[in-house]
This record gives sequence, structure tokens and C-alpha cells, in this order.
Amino acid sequence: MFFFNVPVTIKLVSALVLILAINRILKNLLVSISSGIVILILWLRFSPGQVFEIFSSKLCSLNSIMLLLVIYAITVLSNVMSETGMMKKLVNAVNSLVSPVSGMAVLPAMIGLLPIPGGAIFSAPLVADCDGNNEVDAILKTKINYWFRHIWEFWWPLYPGVLLAINLSGLKTIQYAVLMSPLTLFAVFGGYFFLLRKVKIQQVNRINSLSRFTVLLNIFRQIYPVMIVILLFASFNFLFPEISAVSSYVPMLAAVFISICMLCIIEKPGIFILKKNMLNKKNIDLIFLVIVILLYGAVIESRLPSGNHLMNQVRQEITSAGIPVLIIISVLPFISGLSTGISLALVGASFPIVTGIIPQGISNFQYHACILLAAGSGFIGMILSPVHICLIVTNNYFKSSLTVSILRLIKPAMIIAAGIAVMFFIYYFIPG
Repeated sequence: MFFFNVPVTIKLVSALVLILAINRILKNLLVSISSGIVILILWLRFSPGQVFEIFSSKLCSLNSIMLLLVIYAITVLSNVMSETGMMKKLVNAVNSLVSPVSGMAVLPAMIGLLPIPGGAIFSAPLVADCDGNNEVDAILKTKINYWFRHIWEFWWPLYPGVLLAINLSGLKTIQYAVLMSPLTLFAVFGGYFFLLRKVKIQQVNRINSLSRFTVLLNIFRQIYPVMIVILLFASFNFLFPEISAVSSYVPMLAAVFISICMLCIIEKPGIFILKKNMLNKKNIDLIFLVIVILLYGAVIESRLPSGNHLMNQVRQEITSAGIPVLIIISVLPFISGLSTGISLALVGASFPIVTGIIPQGISNFQYHACILLAAGSGFIGMILSPVHICLIVTNNYFKSSLTVSILRLIKPAMIIAAGIAVMFFIYYFIPG
């Protein structure tokens, strides 16, 4: 009985550790996460009927279906761009402006403006192409691609998680962006200091300044499918907000579909390339992996057999331990981010609780400090999560170790943590 009476918080963390351990042994994330799901179901004492209800409601929801379609569509778009040589040309164009080392950071950052789950699958081939002679260790390329892909996710208002955080926090979009955007600078510094400067590959000379405009046009020529997606996504959300009300992924799916159509019209890849990429086994395997991750997230977001939400139970356990409110505000989003690996999920699971326990009567500056602490801590948990889709697809692409990747991301994540601490102190103790 003691095994089942362990606090839910410990069970949650233990399940994550077991997922990492199983993946370390079997080198199969699909099996590892599935094992974690089974362990949690048994440990939390869910009945077969409850499991069926949790799984069916998640998989049958419009948002889940749209998410799977978006991920599938974006992998097709990415693969077709690669097959037509656009990605290779993009790498060459960027590398003619900056060194290959800088290109390894710039290219994922450019793709990071595209707010899609698993978007690192776009930039992984670009990072690989920057290392034309395969001189850089696979783990290091994994970390660079993954890290710089996410430097905007603190505040970029096209991300669904950011939009939800803005909504739940009650802040205006510009307030939230101003509050969170400095963390991008800390992320860039951490990524450079602990990751990018370790890259040792042959440098190339920059082009003559007279050719820069031509090269910039060439860069746009190769990345226009991505720009189409970003512009259409923003336009659909601004002009037709009722579409987003149906599902937050519908505007993105429509934007990606239109971008694929434009790509086919302009680049004329041919039926063979389209069919090859639409039936690509790796794409299908990725969809199955995402399904398992969604089921894992469904368990995390579900009600326990007692009727209490799992994350509410975590909050109660932390509170009953006599832990200060500010610790809860940082720990709860961190655990949510670590458990789900998805910004939308971590915000949805933790922010209703966080905003509810922020002390009443504090100044606007202090309230902003609490939101910064919650959102920043959640991001750190998400970036270190073993079930983060971007980390999974990047590790799959470079055939690198998931556990080692996570461990070596801790140092740059600590730079962000230090930035959050400094900014929190400044905001919280400014007289309001």
C-alpha cells in the first residue's frame, strides 16, 4: 500500500525518470513514453473505464486531430523544400553572409518564428547542411538546433502558448511581450556561451558588401514558403478570429496547406516527390509518436480517481508542505512544462492555478514579476522535457542520445534561470 500512497508529485517525477531510463536502455522513445503512461495509469489507480474516457476524449478532440494534421503537413512541406534543393540553397545563401557556425544558430532561429509543434524538424536539415564535412558531434548539433529554435517562444505572439498566457494573465499583448522578451537575450547568450562557441568547423570568407542585397533576396527566395505560413497564420488570426475559436490549429493548417500549394505551383516538384513525401515512413512514425505524447499529456491533465485534477493535487501537496507561494508559482509551471513538453499544455495546466494564488493587493510591477516567474520557469521545464516534440524529432534526425541532450542543456538553461531571477528581483521590488 505504501507504493500507492506516495505523493502524486513524486509519482509524476518518478515516471519522468523512468521514461528517461527506459529510453536510455531501449533507444526507443515510443516504447519509453508508452511505458511511462502505463506506469502512471497503474500508479495513479485509473480504472479501464477512466483510461478509455481520458484517451478517447483526447484523440477525438478537434484540437488533437488538427495538431496531428499540422505536424504531418509541416513535415511534407519541409521534405518537399528539401527535395527541391531550397534548403540547401538557403544554407548556402546564409553562409555567404555569415560563417557556418553562425548559420547553425541563425537558421533555427529563423525557423523558430514559425509557431508549430515539432518545428525543429524544419531546421535540423539546415543545421546539418552547415556542417558539410560532418565535423561537429551529433549531440552538439542536436542541442544547437533545438536551443536556437526556441529563443522566441518566451514572447512571440504567434505561439498559441503565449496567446493563452496573455489571456490567462490578463496582460495586454504588448505588456507581455515587453515583460518576457529580455529572456530571448539571455537564451542567445546561454546558447552561444555553452553551445555555439564549442563548434569548430572550417570558416568561410564573407561576400563583398555590394552583393549583400542580392544574397538577401536569394534568402527570401528560398524561405518564402515559411514566410507565407507566418504571414497567413497572422492574417487568419487577425482577420478571422472566429476560426481560431474553433481550433487554435486551424489557421496554421490552412496556412501550411496554402504554402504547400504555392510551393507546388512555383517549384513544380512533380507527383513522384509529392507522393514520396506524403507516404514517407518517418512522417508516419512521427505521427504515432505525437499520438503517444498526446496520450501522456492527457493523463497529466486528467482528474485523479478521487475527482481532483492531477495538477491541483500537485499544488495541494506543495502547499501542505509549507512551501512559500513564490516557490509554488515557479515550481508548478516548471513541473507542468517538464511533464508535458508543450507550452500550450503547461500554460493551460498551471496558469489558472498560478494566477489564483498570486497574493492580492500587490502592485502591477509585482504582479508582472509573478507572471514572469511562472512563464519563465515553465519554459525551462518545457525546454528540458524528455517529451518535447522538437527535442524528440531533433534527436531522431541526428541519431543522438535524448538523455545526454537534456543533461547538456541544463547549463544554458541556468543562464535563463539567472535572467529570470534578476528580472524578478527588479520588478518585484520596484515601488508600484
